[in-house]
Formats: sequence, C-alpha cells, structure tokens
Amino acid sequence: MTEPIRLTPNIYLIGSGEIGLSEEHDSHVYLVKTGTTWVLFDAGAGIQTEPLLYHIQQVIPQGQSFSHLFLTHCHADHAGGAASLQSKYRLQVVTGQLTMERVKQADEPAMALDVARLEGIYPPDYVFTPLKEVVSYPDNAQLRFGQTTITLIETPGHSADSVCYLTELPEGIALFCGDTLFASGLLPLLNTPDSDLGAYRKTIQRLSTMPFEILCPGHGLFILKKAHELAKQLADKLNRSIYIPPIITPS
Repeated sequence: MTEPIRLTPNIYLIGSGEIGLSEEHDSHVYLVKTGTTWVLFDAGAGIQTEPLLYHIQQVIPQGQSFSHLFLTHCHADHAGGAASLQSKYRLQVVTGQLTMERVKQADEPAMALDVARLEGIYPPDYVFTPLKEVVSYPDNAQLRFGQTTITLIETPGHSADSVCYLTELPEGIALFCGDTLFASGLLPLLNTPDSDLGAYRKTIQRLSTMPFEILCPGHGLFILKKAHELAKQLADKLNRSIYIPPIITPS
C-alpha cells in the first residue's frame, strides 16, 4: 500500500490514479486540515476506495473531526467516489448548484459519462452512484472552519458546473481547482456540449485577479509557490492569440 503525500503543513495528496496513489481512474484527491476539522477535495471515481480509506486513516489522528467533502465538478473521476465516502464517514458533500443537480440524478449525458464509457475511459460496467444528500452554494459563498475560510468560485469552461475552492490556510491561500487550471498550461476543453471556450476565457481572467499562492489541480503537477502568476500568464496568452492551442506554455 502506498503512503499519502504531504504537500504543505496542512495539505495531503491521498489519491491519484496517474501516480499510483489510488485506483487508476481517480483524479487527485486532497485531504486538508482546516482550523477545526479535516475536509476532502474531490473523491475519485469510486471503483476501488480502499487506498483512499487507508490514506485517510494514516493522516487524520484518532478523535479529530472529519466533516466535509467538496466536489469541483460532476465528472466521474472526481465525483464517482462521493457516495461511498459520504456513507463511510457521514460527510457533508458540498458542491456548486449545477453539480448538485447532476450528481443527485446521476445524469450521465450531463456528466458526459455515457460518451466517456463508450470511449473506454471507464469500464463498460461502471455506474455512477447518485448522491442523496448534497449541499450546494452559490458563487462567492464562504464556509468558515475556525481561522480557515473556503470560498466557492464558479469557474465554467471545462464543464458548465466547474467550481474552484479558494482556501485560506496558514501556509498561504490554496486554490483547489479540479480541471479548471493545470500547472502544465493545458487548455482543459472537451468535445462535450457544456465545455465552453468563451466561458473558460472569462474564468481564467477572473482567476488571474485572485492572490492564491498554492495550486492543487485535479491532475498533473501542483504548484506550491506563486501559483497566481500562472493564471495571469494564461489570461494574457488567451487574450493575445486568435488560435486555440492544445497547450499554452507559461512564459
């Protein structure tokens, strides 16, 4: 069994299919110590949750509170494990308003799961387990956990329901951004009805004004210092180019 990776004093990477921390279909899953409790950002695909459960047990000291799961969007590699984790730990699942509708209904076309399964991204028998209890918040809503404030930021583009969570920690402001922003500069658009370049341009422009230090994306590398500079560079490159590059290389 692998061990969780401590990224900062309060942020642990406990799941990731691409680096072998958990089941191969899982996005990055982050476990974070806030002022009063532990919280999760994203939940993996839910195909095999044992590695996540093991890592949670390794990180959270016995007796400490573990209370919330924040979902960045409805795609199965990020949200498919939410029902299992919620049941195991009685977590309150927090989403944006559009994500709530999709995960409660297990709306496969809206989640692009039907197409992804046909393309072989998920096993043929993979089924998204719907969530019965979800709490949704609007844009700019703030949740406070002691000295830690988590702000939900609506960031459509990759998907219409994508949100980021601006999280104020002692080591700096962290952005848990799902598939909205990648350290590589990857443009995260998909061939799906709700993946929208125009919306993404506005999202990146908005993020470029926010002073986050740490970037915790759903895939790939993370950034632990001056992460806001990436958003500024990407916004500038999008504003100055008429072409749609598959990858924008930060200068």
